[in-house]
Amino acid sequence: MSTELARVPGRAVFDQIALRLAELVGADIAFVGTLRSNPTPTIRTLGFSIDGSAVAQTEFNVEGTPCAQVLREHAATFPRDVLAAFPDAHDLRALGAESYLAAALEDASGRVIGVIAAISRRPLPDHERLAPVVALFALRAAAEVERQRVEERLSTVFDCSPEALIISDDTGRIIQHNRAAEETFGYSHQELNQLSIEDLVPPEDQERHTLQREAFQADGSARRMGVTRGRLWAVRKDGHRIPVEISLSPVQSPEETLVVSTIRDVSYRVRMEEERARIEARLRQVQKMESLGTLAGGIAHDFNNLLTVIAGGLELAKIRVGSSHDANEPLNSATTAAARAKELVRQILSFSRRQPTTRSSTPLAEIVDEVAQLLRASLPSGILITTAASPDTPNVFVDPSQIHQVLMNLGTNAWQAIVRPSGRISFALDHVTVQSGSPEALSGVAPGTWVRLSVEDNGIGMNRDTLERMFEPFFTTKSSGKGTGLGLAVVHGIVIDHGGTMTVTSEPQRGTTVSVYLPPTFSAGAPSKGPTVSTPPRAATARVLLVDDELLVVEVAQELLEHLGYDVISCRRGRDAVDAVRRDPMRFDVVITDHNMPEMTGLDVARAVAAIRPDLPVVMISGNPLHSDVELAAPNIRCHVPKPFTGAALSHAIDLALVRDRPEGPSVAIGSRD
Repeated sequence: MSTELARVPGRAVFDQIALRLAELVGADIAFVGTLRSNPTPTIRTLGFSIDGSAVAQTEFNVEGTPCAQVLREHAATFPRDVLAAFPDAHDLRALGAESYLAAALEDASGRVIGVIAAISRRPLPDHERLAPVVALFALRAAAEVERQRVEERLSTVFDCSPEALIISDDTGRIIQHNRAAEETFGYSHQELNQLSIEDLVPPEDQERHTLQREAFQADGSARRMGVTRGRLWAVRKDGHRIPVEISLSPVQSPEETLVVSTIRDVSYRVRMEEERARIEARLRQVQKMESLGTLAGGIAHDFNNLLTVIAGGLELAKIRVGSSHDANEPLNSATTAAARAKELVRQILSFSRRQPTTRSSTPLAEIVDEVAQLLRASLPSGILITTAASPDTPNVFVDPSQIHQVLMNLGTNAWQAIVRPSGRISFALDHVTVQSGSPEALSGVAPGTWVRLSVEDNGIGMNRDTLERMFEPFFTTKSSGKGTGLGLAVVHGIVIDHGGTMTVTSEPQRGTTVSVYLPPTFSAGAPSKGPTVSTPPRAATARVLLVDDELLVVEVAQELLEHLGYDVISCRRGRDAVDAVRRDPMRFDVVITDHNMPEMTGLDVARAVAAIRPDLPVVMISGNPLHSDVELAAPNIRCHVPKPFTGAALSHAIDLALVRDRPEGPSVAIGSRD
């Protein structure tokens, strides 16, 4: 019986058990059913035979039927008059039952899980001989119920796994898979069953995969792939490649070795890793730029002191030799070189974000047009320059001169990238809303609304290495002596300092587009011109207390001021200057102090002096101002003079400082744009 029934698939085996049982015991009816609680006990038939034919499954209540006795006593035998014993068994009455033989189906622990019964429309006088046959069929039916339940549980777990599971034979043919495999690879159930494992591998890897699969089957040990070493890829039905991790487990059957493949789609994790790598790369770039900015600021401070001495010395030399002396020509050349060096320092300070700025709500269209006109006048006629500005672009809160510098740098770089006699440079101004996940957001632009300035050229473009280094200070692709490498570094520093960001797209021989994103103010109107300060006549007899820790700076500044007629007392320490004021508070008309000094900074000196004599005006000189206007105004600081300075700048600052009715607000900057 077992051999024949083993070839019957699925639930049909129970119909065959019922048919064979009815045939062997000479019954008209037989059924195999499992016990259910709904919540009252019921029997759900798995196989049902009536008069030699299988019929549909049904379910009936146990109460008032012989099945109730089977559940209690594990068997029931009624050779005749079964309806007399169970008058309320309506289903038996409808079948015309006369005799009834049944046994319980038990699981491995002895728990009753169902019933098998043979029913006849006539008495069964040899029931004692037939009862063991029913019990034997009960064993076979119970084993089949248990086996199918185990298979169903395993199939449910297999099919409900969130990861793709595929079982393949020793030829690589797919013989079983779950729903997750269909979803992962985009095939239907029937389509996937007709494929081999190699069909899910990229074409260029299929031959190698076949050799690896055969080696794995020969080895027979479980392993994980695509976790620690190189990335593994699989191919969907639509041709799309997905990164995967795979766990392989061999399963030995009597006929062959099967392989269970657990396939995990790691596309999301790969995207997150790539995004994290982009963020870390941007962070490293920001940290590098900040470190270089700090270094550049320190260099600029020292260089400013040297330039102050050089420029002051040149000014004194020209005064001493007179306007008609032959030495004036080289002195003027040296002065011009010093001015160029001053501009270089200003660029370094802009890069390091230590250059003072005056910002206002500004429409950028006028700046774009002005830069385009300047470039048209200076570039070869073969270079076409175009501008396009969206009329509804909002203002931005910026320093107009610095944005002018940004566009001039970008326009000049675009021109230098055009090696042909003719080319095109396009300036565009508009505003955009950046969404999360958009190309701009993936390039580092935060989601939100931005004013965008774009400069595009059709020049030689840049490769990946140049793109990664283009904002580094002192990096240049120009030949020696033709570029400082500070232009784009300064641009980057200005944009970041204005709360903006930049993106660059470029390909060799395809041109470059640089986009500057700045936060809008959404306010209309022309840029503010700032306060105006009247210039009073110079008080040539003013008494000046000069403070600077650099000996050469003190000597040059003192001689320049004395040449202009001022009475100057100098100190190289802040404490000495404060003591001088404390000894005789009315001796001085104005204090000129360097900002960056050891022990006491210029701001400390100004505060100490204000505590002694609140009306004593202070002029601050520095190449590296870091304090806010509010801080500088608090200790009676009237003016700020950036290094390197000239005698005229110092004189003008003294005159402004001595004006009693000076404008309210922060200290005035003298010569900051020189």
